Amino acid sequence: MTLTRPEAAAPGHAAAGGPRRAGRALRANAAALIISTGVTSAAGFAFWAIAARLLPTHAVGVGTALVSAMTLLANLATLGLRNGLVRFLPVAGASSRRLIAGAYAASATAAVLAAAVFLAGQRWWAPQLAFLRDGAATACAFIAATAVWVLFVLQDQILIGLRSSVWVPVANALYSVAKLAAVPLFAASATWAVFAATTLPAAAAVAGVSVLVLALTARRRAAGSVAAGGGAEDGEAARGGVEPARFPLRLLVRFAAYDQAAWLVWMAVPEVLTLIALNVRGADASAYYYMANAIGYSLYLVTSNIGSALIAESAHDPLQSVAHARRALGYCVALVVPAALFGTAVAPLVLRVLGNDYEAGATGALRLILLSAIPQIVVGISVSTARVRGDMRTVVAVYVLIAAMIWTGSWFALSAWGVTGIGAAVLVAQCTAAALLLATGKTGLFGDAGGRAALAGAPRAWRQRRLGRDAAGGLGAALAACGFDVGAAVRRLDAESDTLVLAVDDAGVPAVLKLSTSAAADRGLGRHAETVARLRASIDADAAAVLPTVRTIVRVEGRTAVCETRLPGRPFDAGAAASAAEAAAAFAALGRVQRGTARAVRVDGECLRRWVDTPLDVLRGADGAPGALALVRERLRAPLDGATVVTAQAHGDFWPGNVLADGAAVTGIVDWENGDPDALPDLDPVHWYLATRPAELGAAACAALRDPDGLRRFLADADAPRPNPALPLDVLVLLAWLQHVSNTRLRATRNAPGAVWHRRNVRPVLQLVAGGSGGAVRFGAAPAGTGRAETGGARC
Repeated sequence: MTLTRPEAAAPGHAAAGGPRRAGRALRANAAALIISTGVTSAAGFAFWAIAARLLPTHAVGVGTALVSAMTLLANLATLGLRNGLVRFLPVAGASSRRLIAGAYAASATAAVLAAAVFLAGQRWWAPQLAFLRDGAATACAFIAATAVWVLFVLQDQILIGLRSSVWVPVANALYSVAKLAAVPLFAASATWAVFAATTLPAAAAVAGVSVLVLALTARRRAAGSVAAGGGAEDGEAARGGVEPARFPLRLLVRFAAYDQAAWLVWMAVPEVLTLIALNVRGADASAYYYMANAIGYSLYLVTSNIGSALIAESAHDPLQSVAHARRALGYCVALVVPAALFGTAVAPLVLRVLGNDYEAGATGALRLILLSAIPQIVVGISVSTARVRGDMRTVVAVYVLIAAMIWTGSWFALSAWGVTGIGAAVLVAQCTAAALLLATGKTGLFGDAGGRAALAGAPRAWRQRRLGRDAAGGLGAALAACGFDVGAAVRRLDAESDTLVLAVDDAGVPAVLKLSTSAAADRGLGRHAETVARLRASIDADAAAVLPTVRTIVRVEGRTAVCETRLPGRPFDAGAAASAAEAAAAFAALGRVQRGTARAVRVDGECLRRWVDTPLDVLRGADGAPGALALVRERLRAPLDGATVVTAQAHGDFWPGNVLADGAAVTGIVDWENGDPDALPDLDPVHWYLATRPAELGAAACAALRDPDGLRRFLADADAPRPNPALPLDVLVLLAWLQHVSNTRLRATRNAPGAVWHRRNVRPVLQLVAGGSGGAVRFGAAPAGTGRAETGGARC
């Protein structure tokens, strides 16, 4: 008898060109943003060069102060919506225009208030700008300009969020040209020249981009109307029967609040460092650091631009989020690493342009800041993927950690090494943050399990080894009882329950041997064998071809052993979401099995007990939220009680790992231990969707409950059967989640799920149902016109 390691899953069969197209979109959007940054930087340098030649020094100084004050106030007035728009616009769908209008209104209002407060206290914090209060016209002009500027700041993020980044460099190039042309036109106004040349072209840019945004969002609304007419439940919504789903505003508000805090911390880093250098080493050190940071920070902007494209593309297509993160990492490495190494070599030459003093005093700091952009790639990608996941605490924690390390390290290093010490503190802080993110798994490069991924793998590996040890005791007897040679070659197949699953090759006969190691596994194997036998007896041979045949079921040394045929093919990739084509093939094969067992049923107390009450009893004692289980019971019973539905044999754990395929053809559907002969067949496609999200089931269920549009599109793209189209999607999601978590708790005793699994998969949904996590969800709204049949179905 030879026992080998668990068999790995076969690679998935991704849709032709899908990942490739997704990669091109990410690369194109990232390139557009990098080009835009380059154009803006070059134009900015030219603008100030022209202004310096045409205007008196005093006018340039006043103009820079005015623009700096306006820019600071406008940035504060963005209210965290820059990344918020990038994150949520890709999934806003038909609500995009309403979201943009709300963001514009909120930020413009905040800008007006901030500018008014600034003017009220101008005498204390900007006495040189007293002319702003000379009259109502000047005050109103400054306030209006600040409101325009915040919209100008947001328009790039809106185009990114609409996945139209190609327009960003176009808009900014046109603005830059207009700004350069405006300097001579307003030169006669002296004090106001710089300010007018900056803000008036911005107003024109806002107007032009707004027209573009209206056109882009009109396409989204049209696409949303077409999509809404594609299904029974949304067709009525499109005709006015049900109000369209509204954008989950509370999610955006929470995201924006955290992101604004993170941005304030990050923006404070160079400002505080300038003050530290001034206080510890004097004005020269402050100037040296400022110029070194201004040059070195350009490489940070490369990662930032690629990160923005990463957020938009991952939010639009969550299935590709890991692949997008890895591609973004590759792009950053290809651009930043060579630039950083080249920059360290030519740093003295660059600084010599500013003067010999800068070359002598800032070269060390510039080199170290440039090198810090390399570990900052990991930090930037990690922060972007955290924004995609909505893990805003990680975003804030990373920025606070880096700021604290840089400020503290610089304070002490300045005394010993001068400005070079600041560069060393920056490099150490970025390296430390990158190492911590990699160690905790929060980079988003290895899936959405977060920082606990590596830790979660350890107990799983230990459980697999324990099952392997169990094989040594009873495997020989089980092989003999099932008619195999005791010395037959076997290899262990992966399993999450208390069942040891082995592939057996004896005399050229491929088979699968399943051996229980607990009472829960005994029950599961019994249900599996019973379900497969019943299906084979009740459906036609063609439909049954994807089912294994149970050859033997025996008790050996107190354990249940099941021997069945080993079907050809390999599982769809369990580590990545299957494509819509793969899902469609799987749904078609399962549909052929289920059609032979379908019947119309009037939902009564017995149905509700099996589908709702008993699974909830399994979760009793779960500490998700006070009374959450009772709320789940109420919100599931109400839309189901008395309805006439179609029931059939459901798989109960339908996901890519339980479907075998040979090329494009499905060859097997295995592991029926959670099968239910009288269940809603609609739940299997919904479970497949939840199981293939780049998140654990609890997070995936919450996302689908908050915004079912992704699930709706998936079911349409995969041609998923909907035997009960009148049942709302949120009810199906909640039922599929409840079925999964209750079965998971029941199917294992030795390998039972622990507290960490509970916190990830049970608690978030209970908190959401109770309205304590991102807003309450409206459950069970029956689509207009569907009603409930009062007759015509058998009772459960």
